Amino acid sequence: MKLIPFGRTGLQASVVGFGAIPIQRLSTDESTKLLRKAYDAGINLYDTARNYTDSEEKIGAALSHVRKDIILATKTHASDGDELRSELETSLRNLRTDYIDLYQLHNPGFMPRPGDKNGVYDAAVEAKKAGKIRHICISYHKLDLANEAVESGLYDSLQFPLSCISSDEDFSLAKKCEDAGMGFLAMKAMAGGLLTNSKAAFAALYHKTKAIPIWGMQHEWELDEFIAYEKNPPALDDALLADIEKKNKEKAEQQGQETL
Repeated sequence: MKLIPFGRTGLQASVVGFGAIPIQRLSTDESTKLLRKAYDAGINLYDTARNYTDSEEKIGAALSHVRKDIILATKTHASDGDELRSELETSLRNLRTDYIDLYQLHNPGFMPRPGDKNGVYDAAVEAKKAGKIRHICISYHKLDLANEAVESGLYDSLQFPLSCISSDEDFSLAKKCEDAGMGFLAMKAMAGGLLTNSKAAFAALYHKTKAIPIWGMQHEWELDEFIAYEKNPPALDDALLADIEKKNKEKAEQQGQETL
């Protein structure tokens, strides 16, 4: 599978990322089979979070034997430094590793900085110095905070919603990360279930950005689709562009109804 540089981290990430929210719904045997099939296909980036129930544990059970060959990304909702230290230790145990590649502050309601009284960022720096995390990263759902994080220069990657029906401002954010040397993980690449055409979803992000989409996968057929797209990347032809335009109109209509 094609690997591309992930920002300034020095990591080479597969152009298909594995989003591990859905494996919460699988048994350990089922998730192990799926995760190992993804690894065998060349997927090397796996994204999870401390609060995704047993997702971390399932990744650890399936992939700890190939730890040196994969990129582990997890997240913490910690509200202070002590909580971050505690959550990090739990994540390390669950993932059966002694370091996290991309440790993401999980959608905080502010932009954590060094010296903040809550101590979250400083605790992450401490963990990095101790070798427990390799890169301090962040995830956001709000564009203003995401832009602030990029401009701060404090983070090595950003995770943010991005799909083929995202706004121009959202796509500009991805380019802004690229220009700043930050990695970009695209969450909700299927627009939270609004999209059904995975080919269009894949093609738009593949051709328009250097983001790594985190495709949430629960079934083998879903994994097979994205493996096939990577092997033979679909062009953004008229049919796919028409489908994207249709979904954009549906999105606009839905947003209009919500404001009534």
